[in-house]
Order: sequence, then C-alpha cells, then structure tokens
Amino acid sequence: MVYLLRSSVAMRNSVKNLKRPSYRTVPDDILRMHDNSNLFMANPAARRVAERFDFDSLSKYPPVAADELREAIGNKWKVSPDQVLVGNGSDELIDLVVKTFCDRGDRAAIPIPTFEMYSMYLTIAGAKIVTCRLKRGFQLDVDGILSARPKMTFIASPNNPTGNSMQKEDILRIIEDSKALVVVDEAYCEFASGTKFTGLVDEYDNLIVLRTFSKAYALPGLRIGFAIASKKIADAMRRVEPPFRLNRFSEQVAIEALKDDDFIEKTVKMANTERAWLSGELERLGAKIYPSETNFITFRAPIPVKELVFGLLRRKIAIRDCSSQPMLRNCARVTFGRRDINSRFISAMTEVLEEAR
Repeated sequence: MVYLLRSSVAMRNSVKNLKRPSYRTVPDDILRMHDNSNLFMANPAARRVAERFDFDSLSKYPPVAADELREAIGNKWKVSPDQVLVGNGSDELIDLVVKTFCDRGDRAAIPIPTFEMYSMYLTIAGAKIVTCRLKRGFQLDVDGILSARPKMTFIASPNNPTGNSMQKEDILRIIEDSKALVVVDEAYCEFASGTKFTGLVDEYDNLIVLRTFSKAYALPGLRIGFAIASKKIADAMRRVEPPFRLNRFSEQVAIEALKDDDFIEKTVKMANTERAWLSGELERLGAKIYPSETNFITFRAPIPVKELVFGLLRRKIAIRDCSSQPMLRNCARVTFGRRDINSRFISAMTEVLEEAR
C-alpha cells in the first residue's frame, strides 16, 4: 500500500523560502579554481596514514568525540582538549554553534559580503539576521554591529570572498563591547600574517574560533574542521554535539597533518609568490584587484563577469561569480595555485577577453 503525504505535513516556515548557496559538483576534467582548496600540492599525510592504517577498524564506530585529535589540537594551540570540538568541516561547526546558542527570533549580525553559510544556518534556526555592510577597504562597521545589539556575530578573518583580514582592534571591540557571542572564522588564517584569535579564548568567554583542514592543509575531501572556545562555551556546544562525528581515517590524517609544519610553510611561501604574480597579470588584463591575504584573489572583471565565467568554463576552468554579493558588482573570485595552473588561467582569460572585443 502507498501512503501519500497530506498537506498538513509541511516543512518549517524558516525553510520555505531558504536560498541554498550555489554549490555544484564539478566534473573531474574541470580545473577547480573556484572553491579555494589548496592548488599547490597534495598533503602527504593521507598517504602516510593509509600505509599503516588498520582498515578493519572501519567495522567499528569511531571514538565518540575524536579525543585523540582534540588532544593534538589542544597541544598545538596550547589549550585544553576540553576546549576543542571537531566536526565534518567547519560548516558543521557553524551549524552546531547556531543550534546551541540561537533561539528563534534572536538577532544575529553578519558583516557582508561574507561566507554565505552563516546566513543559511541562521535562517533555518529562525534567527533575525542583521546584515552590516563592510566599510571602505572591506573592514568591519563596528558601530553598526554594536548598534544592532545581536546575540551573536559571525566574522570571517580573512574574509571570504573579499580576501582581507579584519583589523584586530575592531574584532576586539566587538567582543568586549557587545557582550554577545562572537564567532571568528579563521579558515584562511595560515595564509595571513595578522593576529590569530585562538590564543584569546581563555581571556574572552564569548569567543569561538573556527578552523579547517580544507584550505592550507589541503584536505577538503576528508571534511575536518574544529572549534576552540572557553571551556564554558565548549561544554555548552558538547550538549548538542552528535556522537561519532569524525570517521577513524579522517581523524588519523588530521593528527598526522598537524605534525607537518613544513607542509604549511611551503604552501604559504608559494602562495605569497603566486599571489603577487597573478595579481600583476590580472591587472595587465584590465582587472581591478582587491588586496588578499588568502589563496584566492577577488577582482572586478574588465568584461561582464558572467561572460568571463562561462568563457573560462568552456575552456575547462571554473572560477566563482561573486557579482550577486553586496559591494562586488561584476566581480569574480579565482583560487590560485602552482605557476602552471595560474598561467593556464591567464592564457584562457586572455582568449576570452580577445573574443569579447
């Protein structure tokens, strides 16, 4: 017998008009210069672990809370393992933060333009989102955020998609003056020279710092992220945290990756060199460059951006169209990597521009 769902079975009101971020699976023959993964080199940690990993152990559930990885993270960032939570990418931890601290109708501040997943999870939770447009140079409008009187504020530093770090003094003022929960997303911090906020979680009990293994660590396929906060905040999140969130193999690769500082140093050194080279090439082609401290560059295209994006896609290169975001009219974002990758992109973009003439 087939049972039909009646109209009384309805989705949540907060989901009815939810606009999902435009994530799509990209075919393997497309050069992925759109998702900000590490295009310099693969992380050897995965192969090293695979050579010794007990694959029979996958017949058992993983540790409930990835205790071994939390201890490794605590040792590296000099915090207690009890202050660390791990998840399937930092996206899952954003969701966990919202589930733990946000009630329906609570106000949440989001500086824009920024990472779109903050607003998605807050919308699902029924939060009242207050968007605060960034100021000149894509810096925080501190007064605007404070005047919104939010229960929580999300700040990406360095910011995606603009690529710049936020000023330390501005973030500290928001943490100190708002008394609200402040989530600082440091997904790209390995590429930046500015202040890292992991060392301040013991000083501020309203601060959560998010990190990921998907960018500089070059492990996006394993989906590993972590949060560091005061023990009080971490304990609250642990009440909501589901068990067995990280699989056994991912946990061991993350532990191995944390031992390899040389890999990160090489990645950052190459990023600094290639960022300068690619910025110069883009400017030569007539693009307006926005300063970046990440592994991507956001630029205003010299032709209609959709024409550029689709022209590159026909040449098997994917970049991100950012033109729908505030302050980024006709802008695109390109992830850079090794010189051969960047040269291929510039050659393809040159062809697209010549076609447009």
